[in-house]
Amino acid sequence: MSLLASHPAWADSPDPLVAQTLQNYGPIAIQQYARIAFATYSDARDEAKKLRDAAGAMVKEPTPGHTDAARAAWLAARRAFAPGTVILAAAEPFVAPNDHHEALIPSLDPGSSPEDVKQSVDSLKNLIRLSEAKPNAVAKYSISDCQRGALAGYQVIERLLWDTAARPVSDQNPAPSGLTEPILPTICNLLVQDLELLVSEWSPENPNNYCARFLALPPPVAVQAVLNGLYSHCAEFSTRAIESEVSGFSDSSRIDNIGFAAGVANLFYGRFSNADGTSVTSGPGLYSLLLQAANSHPLHPTVGAIRLKAAVDSLLSLANGLPESFHGTAAEPKGSPGRKRITEFKDAIAAAANEFQAFANQGLGLSVGAASSKNDEKAMVIAHYCDLAHAIYEDSLVTARELKIALEALVAHPSAASLDAARHAWLKARTPYSQSEVYRFYAGPVDGENGPEGLLNSWPIDESYIDSVKDQPNSGIINDLQRFPTISADLLTSLNQKDGEANVSVGYHAIEFLLWGQDFRTDGPGERPFTDYIDGSGGTAPNAARRGQYLVAVADLLVHNLESLVDAWVAGRTDNFRAKFVALPPAEALKDILTGMGMLGAVELAGERILVAYDTQVQKEEQSCFSDNTNNDIVDNAQGIANIFYGRYTRVDGSRILGPGILDLARQTYTADPLGLDHAAEIMLADVRAIPSPFDQAILGSDSAPGRQAINTAVSAITKFSELIADFGSRLGLKINITSLKDGDE
Repeated sequence: MSLLASHPAWADSPDPLVAQTLQNYGPIAIQQYARIAFATYSDARDEAKKLRDAAGAMVKEPTPGHTDAARAAWLAARRAFAPGTVILAAAEPFVAPNDHHEALIPSLDPGSSPEDVKQSVDSLKNLIRLSEAKPNAVAKYSISDCQRGALAGYQVIERLLWDTAARPVSDQNPAPSGLTEPILPTICNLLVQDLELLVSEWSPENPNNYCARFLALPPPVAVQAVLNGLYSHCAEFSTRAIESEVSGFSDSSRIDNIGFAAGVANLFYGRFSNADGTSVTSGPGLYSLLLQAANSHPLHPTVGAIRLKAAVDSLLSLANGLPESFHGTAAEPKGSPGRKRITEFKDAIAAAANEFQAFANQGLGLSVGAASSKNDEKAMVIAHYCDLAHAIYEDSLVTARELKIALEALVAHPSAASLDAARHAWLKARTPYSQSEVYRFYAGPVDGENGPEGLLNSWPIDESYIDSVKDQPNSGIINDLQRFPTISADLLTSLNQKDGEANVSVGYHAIEFLLWGQDFRTDGPGERPFTDYIDGSGGTAPNAARRGQYLVAVADLLVHNLESLVDAWVAGRTDNFRAKFVALPPAEALKDILTGMGMLGAVELAGERILVAYDTQVQKEEQSCFSDNTNNDIVDNAQGIANIFYGRYTRVDGSRILGPGILDLARQTYTADPLGLDHAAEIMLADVRAIPSPFDQAILGSDSAPGRQAINTAVSAITKFSELIADFGSRLGLKINITSLKDGDE
């Protein structure tokens, strides 16, 4: 999501001299802003590492001394991070990963009340119970998914360190044990990872990160983004009840408030000093820029810049005068000195917000503080959905091209090594494409009129339609030289699903069969020998050359069809599907998005891809029956749904795309996620990963068999999440039609 798409459009300045000043001096202030961001998050990361080490020592030896050290480390870590919340607000579209936003900034998110934190810790208790029954699932789940939303972050760590109700009580100074052993170090490590992400994105060394893109913005737009963030952050901060503590378990909410004020002042003045005072960053900040711009304005509104400076100074001064303990202050009468200081602080925040808005709008001609509508929020989610689509299909194309190269190498030089390389390339290519299937079910580019879905991923397949199979040595297109003397992409396209849905001639699963062959094993995939591609002496199957031609032709088609999907979702065009999609009324686009999520989950994944094989116990009813990759297909389908839900995607090169997802829209619409969407998504991901592999063996046996129980649990979790997605749509006034085979519907 670009800053240009997520902040109000830059209004033309009332005077060209002001615009010229912003153009000339804006880059200097913005570069200093970026330096402060990098220094702030670097400091927060370093303190988080100390917290991780202290928490690890406490878990290893839960003594009062280690507990005190871990608590002190948490306070230091929180103090270091608090100023960074302002940066996240000002540069939110990429730098504030929306799937981590609540975890990193509980002071700003309405879903992070003490009651929500209690629910998070209760969820951790459930994880411990889950670990006893599903150790393999939790081993994966705790690292890759525990961090999403409410199961990680400063507040959850805080409660585990301070709240005696969250853990067993031991002596006078209770130390966490039992519950926290498998969880606390993981959460602390995730905190470090999240902060490493922010440090990386603000690093001046990387020409491709967020910092580089931020600095490349037109200076007035970048300045506007920062001022809009400062205004909106102050406005939001001033409206919440500061008396109700953020860091209530540790009674350290004063740290959050001082950190907030310090963050505003740091950006305003262009300065930063790290926790131990050894690193100081100082340079021309926003105040210097505003003075330059004010002096250029025909009305010389320098007084406005001075008023803004006074508001920031007052904010910082009053923050430092806040009561040490909020516990006692909250119980005091409203006219008490402590409550009075809190009220003055809130008023100072509101005043700073007003001054930021007034000077930006009136003095600089920048549109700051413009009210955003629900449609604006929806538009951001829709635009990011398109960004994810393009990235996922682009990865599918990249890996398909790699697969094509590997297949050509196999055909040119058949060997055990080249066959193994081709198989690995196929498995790699399946991951992004399986995650792309959430973009189906609403007549989009992949499965709309003339869409290539049937040429990409049709299954189950009658493999005898393609090649020889057991007891049918002459079957298949490959062996029918009389009817099909020449194998070509056009021929295979025309034959795909001709005279029957199972007559699949192209796509991923046609390639899969040609690489693995039929699967007759109970402990692994098919075992087609590489000698099936040797023509002549040493070959083990007739028509090896045609088999190779067939394989390469299918690969060519795969690449061609994926290229069309990348083009359909690329940004900057006016004539492709993406352009039409973002131009739809937001409600209509969101209906398509939610329909894709719900249909892939409840109908396709839980129903066609799992329950049919579960009910019939027939191996060929699983999706990737030749390679035994069905477990990964299922997980990647669920991950694709989660990508849209959380607004995140990890690319095949390891880079991450982050932005607003459906969860963010749910939080903006219904605070504290009352629908339970976040928790349901976590359970869905955990349960699909808990299905034993290989899938064709897990479906066998009685309903009490462990594999079948795990499958049934996963189906229930997928169905539950899909139903909640449909329910969320109905709360937005959208009718999302999904039919669950779990309920017995066909």
